[in-house]
Amino acid sequence: MTHVVVLGGTGHIGGYLVPRLVAAGHEVTVLTRGKATPYRQDGAWSAVTTVVADRAEEEAAGTFGARVRDLEPDVVIDLICFTAASARHLVEALAGRVQHFLHCGTIWIHGPSVAVPTTEDAPRRPFGDYGVRKAEIEAYLLDQARRHGFPATLLHPGHISGPGWVPINPAGNLDLDVYRRLAGGEEVALPNPAWRRCTTCTPTTSPSRSPRRWRTGRSRWGRASTSCRPPR
Repeated sequence: MTHVVVLGGTGHIGGYLVPRLVAAGHEVTVLTRGKATPYRQDGAWSAVTTVVADRAEEEAAGTFGARVRDLEPDVVIDLICFTAASARHLVEALAGRVQHFLHCGTIWIHGPSVAVPTTEDAPRRPFGDYGVRKAEIEAYLLDQARRHGFPATLLHPGHISGPGWVPINPAGNLDLDVYRRLAGGEEVALPNPAWRRCTTCTPTTSPSRSPRRWRTGRSRWGRASTSCRPPR
């Protein structure tokens, strides 16, 4: 049984991811600050081991990486890394100790698109402090993968939404009427260049990476992938 450790597993992504990992037969441990219940309730949480830890405090003390390492994970999924220093602290502790390391990034690392669709190979022009920091993390992890064989894979989702949240539409706002008109085959006028704002999957896009492809193996290492693109 593969032991998967999820950092920040009670949030929006983890609320869906963790139950699916349990259903797939994995042993799952979630590290959380313990200040919130899972975003989405599911019976699978009864099979999850929860470890309460404050990442910021333990990184400052130099102990967080060792804490994760001592859980003896096969796979680590990091949903709450926001600086290159934080990534470095974890990689130095886990090097040679894990089969696969997945980092959740963001499409903000791309910045304004010169051409659409934007592919993984497009030049990076990260947007805002958040995008710049995530781009630094990506550069560091890919360098560790290519030079030292650290088994890192990066996923860059766009707009994340779900029950209780209104998704940003292709016009870059929260007007649900835009979706109604698209579903009815109507035209929607978009401000130029609205395509730079479209960070959510529309009825004409589909996920390009599914959890079934998040498998351990050298062929997946050192990869950075966006999580939605036009269908082929």
